[in-house]
Order: sequence, then structure tokens, then C-alpha cells
Amino acid sequence: MADNTHIGPLRVQRTFKAEDESRHVYILHPPGGYVAGDLIDIHVETQDSSHVVVTSPGASKFYRCEPGNPNKQTQTLNLRAKQHSLLEWLPPETIFFKDANAHLETNIQLDANSDFIGWEIACLGRTASGETFGQGRLTQTLNLFQNDVLIHRERLRLTPEDAIQSQPWGLDQQPVFGTLLAVLKHRQEGQSSSLRFDRQDQLLAVVANLREQISEFPEAQHWSVTTKSGVILVRYLGPHSEPCKNGFSQIRDNLLKTFKQIEASTPRIWAT
Repeated sequence: MADNTHIGPLRVQRTFKAEDESRHVYILHPPGGYVAGDLIDIHVETQDSSHVVVTSPGASKFYRCEPGNPNKQTQTLNLRAKQHSLLEWLPPETIFFKDANAHLETNIQLDANSDFIGWEIACLGRTASGETFGQGRLTQTLNLFQNDVLIHRERLRLTPEDAIQSQPWGLDQQPVFGTLLAVLKHRQEGQSSSLRFDRQDQLLAVVANLREQISEFPEAQHWSVTTKSGVILVRYLGPHSEPCKNGFSQIRDNLLKTFKQIEASTPRIWAT
């Protein structure tokens, strides 16, 4: 880790070398949650030819804001994978309490020969306590660039006035939704260079393999896999975060083995 600067409680202690030679980075946020007016700004940039896994020890929480409080809870992520590097962004779930006012923006910048695997898991309300998102507000934006060209964008906006949470064309009353996205090159064993999966039939073969994998998951109806503009997209929409996290982890293992011929190393902090 070349530079480590923080303001406030957010910090990184050090990197950990994993069995697959990747470096694991744990982002620590001792308060554990966001209140009105909080602003968290995270920048991650890999070195060339590196493999970096970034995660954190526990779920993020966006707490209730007092009615009428104009201050938002804001999280901004800027992730960049430089040449011939692989960046993995693997956070635990994010829990949005009833009456939260959360704004999240993620910007991912990939160089021409870099790779990325990342996911986000959102839990609306504390379902174990019978709490729904209710009057909460949530805006999520994701921008994925390659060579400074926007190749994928998503935006979700939930307000008390919207019907998206309850309608079948939206979240269909499910409190947990997650997205895994991957942009990867294929490396044949013994080759020193990588070949990008440009051909649609090659990507579709990977998607078909992933669809077969999720068909064996419990409650497979909550899952889907597709591809767009060279990006592999895996979706979960269901009642619980645990099967979403477990499924994403298994899909990550599959992708790393398929594209990189490496056995994925699970962050040790997930076992604590």
C-alpha cells in the first residue's frame, strides 16, 4: 500500500497477503453507521499488474433521519483498476433503516487491460425486527467506465411516493436486492498475455455456465444472469441477505477460476 490517508474515523490498517498472491484491504468504519449529514468519500486505485480485494468487516448502516432534516447521508466510491490489474470490491450488505435519507454513488474506472469484480447488496429495513423501509429515501447511482468511455450505468431512486417497492415490475415487496458485475479478460493457461472476451458467443457461454450454477441455488427464482456491453451482470431479488452473499461468493469463485485459473481466496475477516 503506497499511500494511506484518512480524515475522521474511516481508515485502513494494512494489507494482507492471501494464498492466491492477492492483497486484501479491509476498510474500517468504527461508528458502523451513517447519520444525517455524514459524508463518506472512498478512493481506491490499484497499481499496475496487481490483484487487490477490498472489503470491510461488517454491514454498513444508514440510520433513521429525523423528519424534516434536510441533511442527507452520502457515500461516494471512486474505484480505479490500472493496467493489467484485477480489482475486487466485495463489501458486506448495506442496511437502510426506516426513514433513512441515503445517497450512494459508485464510479468505476477501468483501463484497457484491467479487470473488475464487484457487488452491492441492499437491505431495506431491519426485516428481522419486522421493520420495513417505509418512509425512507434512497438514491443509488453506478457508473462503469472503460478507457474513459461509459459502458454501463444504473440508477435507482426510492421515495415514499414511488410504487417501485411494491409492484411486480419493481422490487415486488422484496426487501433485499443485489447486483454483481464483472468485466474480465480470459487467460489461457501458459499464456503471458490476455485475450478479451469480445465475441458475444463467448460471453454467452459464460452466462450459460452461470445460469446453470444459480439453477442449483436454493430458491433459484430469486436470481438472474445476463450480459451487456461486455459486462456480466448477476442479480438477486429476495427476502434475505445471507443467500445473496453466499451466492455472490460462489459466483466470484466460478469467475476467477474460469477467467484467471486461480482459486479464490476468501477474506479472513468474513469469518470473524
